[in-house]
Amino acid sequence: GINAEYGDIMSSSEEEGAKPQGSDEEQKGKKRKAPAKKAAKEKAPAKKRGKKPPAKKRTKKDPNEPKRGSTAYQMFAKERRAELKEEKPELKFGEISKLISPEWKGLSKEDKKKWEDLAKKDKERYERELEEYKNKQKDDEGSDEDDDNGDDESS
Repeated sequence: GINAEYGDIMSSSEEEGAKPQGSDEEQKGKKRKAPAKKAAKEKAPAKKRGKKPPAKKRTKKDPNEPKRGSTAYQMFAKERRAELKEEKPELKFGEISKLISPEWKGLSKEDKKKWEDLAKKDKERYERELEEYKNKQKDDEGSDEDDDNGDDESS
């Protein structure tokens, strides 16, 4: 049982017809696979360790570009977070989020509709502002080109 020695366990498994872990057939199989792995490693170029690839540079966002519309959940959470912060100022941001999420999931469709309507209005606001922003960008580019052409003619 529990106090059995290694030899006792081996002999009992061999009696049942089980192969010991280090059998000749398994060893041969491992020897066959090893050269294939080694050959694959030799073909692959050596990786340089310790050096990270250079970070990709982000394009700078225009601070004048309109902010995206908020989702219904974001609007609900923003209002609810303010209420919870007044009730329990000791709560941390993550703890408040853990309380808000199940509240949102438990809201009825009628209750969520209020927030979805607000989100829809915010989305329309964003699309309108974005359209105005893009038009202004086009106008600014057009006026810059006109200024350049005017300078060339006067020289």
